[in-house]
Amino acid sequence: WFKSNSKVVTNSKIYILVAVRQNMDKKDYFDIHILSNRLTIALQRTKSENIFGNLRINHGALHEFPGEEGTAHFLEHMLVEGGTEKYTPEEQARIKGSFGYENAFTSRSITHIPWGMVSSGLDDYLDMASQMAFFPRFDEKVLGQQKNVVLSEISRRKGAPDFYDNVRWFSPALARNRAHTYFVLGDEEVVRGLDQQKLREFHSRGYSPNN
Repeated sequence: WFKSNSKVVTNSKIYILVAVRQNMDKKDYFDIHILSNRLTIALQRTKSENIFGNLRINHGALHEFPGEEGTAHFLEHMLVEGGTEKYTPEEQARIKGSFGYENAFTSRSITHIPWGMVSSGLDDYLDMASQMAFFPRFDEKVLGQQKNVVLSEISRRKGAPDFYDNVRWFSPALARNRAHTYFVLGDEEVVRGLDQQKLREFHSRGYSPNN
């Protein structure tokens, strides 16, 4: 399922975490498998009828260069909304809608794309996760739509009563220019200027099976 021609850029790992139902002893509760392309799969056996998967990529906001503030967060939006080489954005939305749970979020160092489904949806999940991680389309129409979505998220966060206390004064006073003060959502002007080329450049630096 998982194939990529992406350049290996770090020695960390992309993880697919999958929990499936299976009769097992406690000693067999958790397994890690490394595929031939160096993609790491962590398998947790549970007694649930449902399957939970989390595509976890070690490429987040702190991997941005100056002038890229917000690119990791915007890329996350485009991975789950902007289509893939195999699927149009509409087809992607239809397949995602067949799962019981879907989400995506970006932290300072990791991008997470967790999903939940019944066991019959596992093949579709693995296919879609591979397509999103390694073969994104970055549809132009969706790109414009998601700029409005992300700019709205930034505006809401900056409009929160605690924003200027926590982000501008409190955190920098404790650890000025430290990683935990980095604003993950990004800079509005950077977001407005993002295009397919910039997204592909940032994506190529971190999205490979061994990251």
